[in-house]
Amino acid sequence: MQCVVAGILILVIAIGRPAGAAERGTNLFADETLAALQARLGQLRRSVVEIARALPDLPAGLGRVLHALRDSSDAPSLLTLAAMIAAILVAALATVRATRRLLAGTRAEFVEGAGANPGPIAGLIAIGLDVAERVAVAVVAGFGAEVFLSTADAPSRFGFAIVFAGTLWWIVMLLAETLLRPRTARLRLLTVGNTAAAFLWRIGGCVVAVLIAINKLVPLLIEFGLSVPHAQALVLMVGSAVAIFIASTLRRAGVAGIAAARIAWSILATLWLALVIGVLRVDLSIVDSLVLTILVITTAFAIDRLIGLGGNAGRDGRLQQVIRRCSRVAATVIVLGLLAETWLVGQLEIVSPAQWREASRALFTGVITLFIGYVAWEAVRHWIDRKIAGAAPMVGPGGEDGAIAAATRFTTLLPLFRTLGAIAIFVLALLVALSEWGVNIAPLLAGASIFGLAISFGSQALVRDIVSGIFFIADDAFRIGEYIDTGKLKGTVEAITVRSVKLRHQNGQVHTIPFGQLQSVTNFSRDWSTVKFNLRLARDSDIEQVRKTIKRIGQEMLDDAEIGPEMIEPLKLQGVADIVDNALVIRLTFTARPVKPNWVQREALKRIHTRFP
Repeated sequence: MQCVVAGILILVIAIGRPAGAAERGTNLFADETLAALQARLGQLRRSVVEIARALPDLPAGLGRVLHALRDSSDAPSLLTLAAMIAAILVAALATVRATRRLLAGTRAEFVEGAGANPGPIAGLIAIGLDVAERVAVAVVAGFGAEVFLSTADAPSRFGFAIVFAGTLWWIVMLLAETLLRPRTARLRLLTVGNTAAAFLWRIGGCVVAVLIAINKLVPLLIEFGLSVPHAQALVLMVGSAVAIFIASTLRRAGVAGIAAARIAWSILATLWLALVIGVLRVDLSIVDSLVLTILVITTAFAIDRLIGLGGNAGRDGRLQQVIRRCSRVAATVIVLGLLAETWLVGQLEIVSPAQWREASRALFTGVITLFIGYVAWEAVRHWIDRKIAGAAPMVGPGGEDGAIAAATRFTTLLPLFRTLGAIAIFVLALLVALSEWGVNIAPLLAGASIFGLAISFGSQALVRDIVSGIFFIADDAFRIGEYIDTGKLKGTVEAITVRSVKLRHQNGQVHTIPFGQLQSVTNFSRDWSTVKFNLRLARDSDIEQVRKTIKRIGQEMLDDAEIGPEMIEPLKLQGVADIVDNALVIRLTFTARPVKPNWVQREALKRIHTRFP
């Protein structure tokens, strides 16, 4: 289905683009448009007829090229030319082996030693090593071509083109090597098996080799005597044969069901259709545009997968996710810009080059402004989320008494800073971008001011809530994680917004209270908490013995590794609170941190029960 859609689009681009469409507009039912379509269809039909007539004479045409190469004066023989090309090829292969051996220690330390789950750094180092190999090969091949094939005769030029095409193939295959990694599964950016990766790598190599050969060698063949119909027939035969071979091999290899293979099949079929149309029109610009599109999208995909290599766990994983999101936005902007220039300007001619140059400057500046705003927002949000995760408590059921550690004042304000920062960055970036795009933002600013005044006069309750919240936060009346009583409702502060506070009751209910409705706030979680409770003893109990026993229990609790850090003042007898008919009521007291005073009291009662049988 994808191939059918791609073929229809290619046909539309090939035959449905009348000259000057960008200047005067296009009407598919206009007489001149129909005439242009008929002319293009006639051109394609004539090309097919010429190619069919030239096909039987193709061997003779290639023979003429061979004679032209062989009979060139002051030129090396074809055997000498083949020997020179073979020598350069052997030198390039030896360079690859020597470079790999030279960089083996670095690869073993930073790439193979990265473990079973390597990160982006290992992937970047592996790419750097591959680039070093290809640079070395390019230097050696360029030096060899300059020494042996630098003359202006036809054989040397043809040999130079062969060497250049081979070197370009080796450089372009870096992208396929980065994606598939046939020998290093841990760094593979596509989720395919070893067999499928090696097979797809070979498919990509064949397709790239054919496209480079057509681009670099066929023009020389035409220059050396091959007619244009013969060249068209040769390109169609080679391209179709390679496409049929790859398709049949893909079906026999048993990888046709995986998603990567289906994508590869769609790309192959689309390239073949574009090649056929381009050859018939004697204009391969559509193939170049399609190849550029595939390279841009594939490169963006590879960068995204490389940043996400190794997973997204822990603090470094959160930073990795931020970088990945920013890179995705940047890649999307760049890809869309390149594709718009390639297709809207170059192929479809919907926009003229002059119009594109004029519009792209303002568009580029505005988009860059929005992107910088997005990156700033991601950085601010990442920093705030990291501070909250590292300092704020996990709001929810606490320990045995439901106590929750309170957040600091700074951490309490961070969610508000996050919201205000998002609004400020978004509004500022949008206004700057609109001004770059030629929009007059003065009416927007005036309208926003009037709108703000209307809200302030018409929504007095909202303004009261926001202003009251500002003063409550400035007074540091409560923080996230603290237990407060507002008079009617009580609970643990779970969240603070611009106009309200959310309280989590100990039974689980969540209360949302606007700041304007808060008259007074009692905070139970600040500094310390003094707990007083009564015990009923027998009327004839020895008060002095009770005092000494309570003192020993208090000292034992201070020395306890778990209870001691929670206590500020030890458990002690405050005195006799009351004398009733059948009991002596005594009052005990202690001072503890405000986090878990009820738990400390239960521990004290447990020890008292053990010592007071």
